[in-house]
Amino acid sequence: MRSTLSFVGTPASQRWRLLAVAALGFAALLALLLVLGRTPYLGIALPSAQFRTALVLHVNFAITVWLLACVASAWSEATSDGFADRVIQFTATLAALVLALTPLLAPGPAVPSNYLPVLESRLFLTALIVFIGTVLASYLRYLLRPAPRPTTVAPARCDDHVPLVLTGVPMLMAVVSLAWAALHLHRVEPHVYWDRLTWGAGHTIQFTYLCLLMLVWLELAAGAGVRPAQGRIRLAFAIQVAPVFAVPLVHALSPVDQPAFRDAFTSLMRAGAWPGAALLALMLLLEARRARVRLRTLDPALTLSMLFLAAGVLIGAAIRADTSMVPAHYHAAVGAVTIALMGVTLRRLAPSAETVRRRGISPLRLYACGLAILVLALAWSGWHGVTRKSPVLTHPLVTMEQTIGMSAMALGGVLAICGVLMFVACTMRGHFAATTQTTSAPFPRRRDRRAVAIASTLALIGIGGACIAWLPRAWIDAGHSDQDDLVHTRFHQAVASMRQGQAEQAAIALHDVLTLAPQLPEAQVNMGYALLALGRPAAARDFFESATALRASQVNAYYGLAAALEALGDLPGAVGAMRTFVHLSQPADPFVRKAQAALWEWESELARQRQTIASKASSAGVRP
Repeated sequence: MRSTLSFVGTPASQRWRLLAVAALGFAALLALLLVLGRTPYLGIALPSAQFRTALVLHVNFAITVWLLACVASAWSEATSDGFADRVIQFTATLAALVLALTPLLAPGPAVPSNYLPVLESRLFLTALIVFIGTVLASYLRYLLRPAPRPTTVAPARCDDHVPLVLTGVPMLMAVVSLAWAALHLHRVEPHVYWDRLTWGAGHTIQFTYLCLLMLVWLELAAGAGVRPAQGRIRLAFAIQVAPVFAVPLVHALSPVDQPAFRDAFTSLMRAGAWPGAALLALMLLLEARRARVRLRTLDPALTLSMLFLAAGVLIGAAIRADTSMVPAHYHAAVGAVTIALMGVTLRRLAPSAETVRRRGISPLRLYACGLAILVLALAWSGWHGVTRKSPVLTHPLVTMEQTIGMSAMALGGVLAICGVLMFVACTMRGHFAATTQTTSAPFPRRRDRRAVAIASTLALIGIGGACIAWLPRAWIDAGHSDQDDLVHTRFHQAVASMRQGQAEQAAIALHDVLTLAPQLPEAQVNMGYALLALGRPAAARDFFESATALRASQVNAYYGLAAALEALGDLPGAVGAMRTFVHLSQPADPFVRKAQAALWEWESELARQRQTIASKASSAGVRP
């Protein structure tokens, strides 16, 4: 397979690459705000509302715009640069610009839903739909594949189009999942609408990103003379794409608003997302060995990308709660794709990239080093109970382990951001240097179509906004209703579920509450009780401790903390927590009598333990 992402290609593919790199640079600047917002002692620099807005924009530009633009660039390499290509690309650029400017033009509440967080603004939603539509249009344009005109630069085509065709299949399935969910979610609670709407589509689109990663691996390996057989490459891509054909079946068997639906897509991702990529990685390594190519001679981007993908898979398998372990997983997985794309881009930027290498500075290695620290720190913090999607200001750290982990996260984040910004600078410099060198080549003068593209984009956004205005209110007003009422409703649903003995349903509802109001101690306490009922005392202890850190007078948190510590075998800690509960409670509280009975039992047990230890010590002392 020849290059599918080389620097030489159609002007449409080059414009897609420039859009992708610009989106990555903008996401890096937003990431700097997020790092400051989650750094101990600096979290006050970014209030919760601004933190969530920055988080939504960062995820959309660092994943959706960056990766989908790269996929569109790969498809555009095999098409001619006609009028339709220019309109599609300029429309995508303007849509991305509108996404970035939405907080200034038409701000709305941030909804940090999984996979596709959004701002509840008609302008933002319309621009996002338009951008995704342009990527789909580029795929359809690739499928038509008109022959390039003789006057255009010959694109660096893929000898086998099957992998590129298969790369777009998961994206089509994601659209099917999104449409199916939209038809069955008009009666759900507004504040959880987006998370449920995009759950299936968000999982499905990951397969397109992994196919893109596999395409870039083939490009990087080909630079070292490693080329697996065409049939084996097709097999790896077929295995990678095959699980997405189960998407309609999951929708048919499981209602969108049920836990079984979420579990099905989670299992689909865990079991089906990695085998194709793992098989291709094994093929490349075996082919390198057969061709007597040493690993150290392979492009560093290839080996680093494989290592980060493996780390992402392992961390994902270790996720057990909604902690910073989740961003550790997807930062490793997305970082694997980003490293591969950075590597293949730097290989093609001779003027500036070689200058950077001669100075001993490598954007790729700097980014990989920072990303490794970031992923390890997030995984460490998640292991010790740090929640995600909230700044330190609204969810303070309560243990030294959490503080150490988030401090290391800040260090890794800053290094990774510096690597990304250096990469963006190198890419832009290399592109304009290459453009300057080719301006003297004889090209036919073409009519400027940018005005038409701008007008069509504005028209699409206007028409899309008008259409959205007629959609069910749950599409638009999910974040505009009073957040206190939403939290109140979902909180009481959780309490009702606990009273009925449905701890799992209560935990799901409380997760929604904590997403909207992570600083609410009552929600922290009830999540602790739900986890106790599910047999997870260690996680329950963390939530009870977080509740007491947020509000020292939260009486029921101490009762639950004592129960969790007892389950963990820490009787001295349980006694201390229960005594605090008795001290803070009113005498008429019916739980005071139970607490006093538990104290008597625990103190008797501790006395027996001390007597046993003293007896053993005495016996040891009289021995000859």
